[in-house]
Amino acid sequence: MIAVNKQQEPIDTKQFKYELLPPDLVRTYWKECAYDDLYGHYMSVLESQLQDLEPDHPELIYTYQQLALVCVRKGDDEQGVEYNWKACRISLKEKVRHDYQLAESYELLGNAHTESKEYDKGLKCLEIALKMFRDLNAKNKVAHCYNNIGETLRRKGDFSKAISYLETAIKMALQLFGEHDCQTGISFGNFGKLLVQKGEFEKALPNLYKARRILTKVLGPKHSFTKKSHRWIARAKRREAKSASADLDL
Repeated sequence: MIAVNKQQEPIDTKQFKYELLPPDLVRTYWKECAYDDLYGHYMSVLESQLQDLEPDHPELIYTYQQLALVCVRKGDDEQGVEYNWKACRISLKEKVRHDYQLAESYELLGNAHTESKEYDKGLKCLEIALKMFRDLNAKNKVAHCYNNIGETLRRKGDFSKAISYLETAIKMALQLFGEHDCQTGISFGNFGKLLVQKGEFEKALPNLYKARRILTKVLGPKHSFTKKSHRWIARAKRREAKSASADLDL
C-alpha cells in the first residue's frame, strides 16, 4: 500500500474560502472512501478558484494534488498523473518559496506513476522527493518515502532493494508515529507482502497480522486497506499450505 498524507483537509487558511464542504465532512469522505463525492467537491473548488486566480497560481497546487489523489484512489491513474503534473509544474515555478510543497508534488507524482505500474518513473520522482525531504529535515515525510520506494520496488520485483527500504520504513514509523498509527500498519503490511513473495511465510504472517490489527482499529474493517490486509493473510496461508503439501510429496 502506498502511504498518503493523513491530513487531507486544507493546509493553508487561504484555502478555506474556496472550500464548499466543511473540513470535518471532507475528512469523513476520505475515511469512508467516498471518492466520487470527493472528486465532485474538489472539482467545484477548482472551478471556484479559477474564477479568481491565474491558471498557474500557487493556491491551485493543493487542489490539483487532492484531485490527483482522488483519481488514483478511484483507479483513474492516468488522470491522477495529469493532475500531479499540473501541481508539479506550478511548484517548480514557486520552488524558492515552496520547497516543501515541491517535494510533496514529486512524492504524489511518484505514487501516481507507481499506481500506473510505471515503476521506473515512480522511483525517480520518489527519490527526488526523499532527497528534498531529507534536506528539509521533514522526518515524517522521509518515512513515507522509504515506505513508498520500498513498495514500488516490491511491485517491480526488485526484492533485494525493497527489503532495506521497508525495514527502515517500519523502524521510522514506530519511532515517529507509534505502534497504533495507520502509517505503521501500512509499513508492516508492505513488509509482510514482500516476505510472502519471497516464500518466507512464517515471517510474513506476524507482520500481516500486525498490519490488519492496526488498520482495523484506525480505519475500520470496511476500509480498502483493511480488506487488502485480509486478502494478503489469506494468500499467505494458501501459499504456505501449498508449499507444505509440495514438501510432503517429495
